[in-house]
Amino acid sequence: MKHRSFGTPTETMELSTLLQYASRLMGRMHHCHHHMHQGQHAQGKVISILLEHGPMSQSQLLEILDIRSSSLSELISKLERNGLISRERNEADRRSFIVSATKEAEEVFSNQGNAERESIEQLFPSLENKEKEELRRLLLKIVDSLKDQPEPKRGRGRCHHDHGLKKGKRDMNGRRGHRRK
Repeated sequence: MKHRSFGTPTETMELSTLLQYASRLMGRMHHCHHHMHQGQHAQGKVISILLEHGPMSQSQLLEILDIRSSSLSELISKLERNGLISRERNEADRRSFIVSATKEAEEVFSNQGNAERESIEQLFPSLENKEKEELRRLLLKIVDSLKDQPEPKRGRGRCHHDHGLKKGKRDMNGRRGHRRK
């Protein structure tokens, strides 16, 4: 389905920039909330997902979080060591594990519900309920159209282009950079 651009390319760019900026500011607020109330952000996110959606495979968690499998393995190990999750073999596929939040995780995170709702309300103080509904509808429309786009090839990290690593220098994974002229 083709979408008509909003006004001029400059206006479309401004919309994109504003959306990215709003997302970044909201992410910062959300990040600060998690650090104040739930400790490590990534660990809190894993627990929140498991509490909301129930037990799931590591591959499902990986898809939701959109992080490297090595990062998820490290997170899961820390959470398991702290008694917040448990892992059991997947009976349907013995090569994988089902990850579940423990009772301890439920207790720790149940006290955070009110604080999180208050924090979320602070994200939209200037919008009326009707405007929030319209924003939700528009964001869902954007998300649906973006999900239809082919995913870019992945290389280093989330994207496949060089982030300016100078020739001969090594990145944090030990790979040598090569800046094109």
